[in-house]
Amino acid sequence: MGWPRVVGSMRGVARIATRALLSVALLFSLCTRSPTAVAEEERYAAVDAHARAAPASCAMSVESLALYLQQWTQDERDRARAAFTWIAHNIAYDKSLRGKETDARTVLEQGRAACHGYALLFEALGEAMGLEVEVVRGHGKGRGYEPGDPLVRRFTDHYFLTPPEEFVHDHFPDDPG
Repeated sequence: MGWPRVVGSMRGVARIATRALLSVALLFSLCTRSPTAVAEEERYAAVDAHARAAPASCAMSVESLALYLQQWTQDERDRARAAFTWIAHNIAYDKSLRGKETDARTVLEQGRAACHGYALLFEALGEAMGLEVEVVRGHGKGRGYEPGDPLVRRFTDHYFLTPPEEFVHDHFPDDPG
């Protein structure tokens, strides 16, 4: 009868040890992030919240949306982040629009776009906020996507200021120069 208690208590010790190890790992990961990375995350959190809170009335034109988005931003990076976040949360991906010509005004009005439409709206918002923006034409590889897979909308930082050496893994410019 004593044996099950020992095994039971050893399982409890193992659970406690596992929790302690996970707690130490989490604490280590939090403590090893640089103060700059933490400050940037907090800064982006504020910019993202502002962009997500944009009332629909601000999105009546590129100019009015740009005016709203650039409020409370500190610099060009914040303005770019606000445009990126607003587009990611408000413009639906519509694969039926792939390869079709569009413009920023139409994307904003319809609330949907394919890749090039996203780029054109970002360009228009950026320019309205005084940013220097260039659209790079090309095509995507569709990394990890199989025909018939549902498209799941989720916000990710991956495509915000992605270095070219990473971006080229799933997007290819028509003019590599």
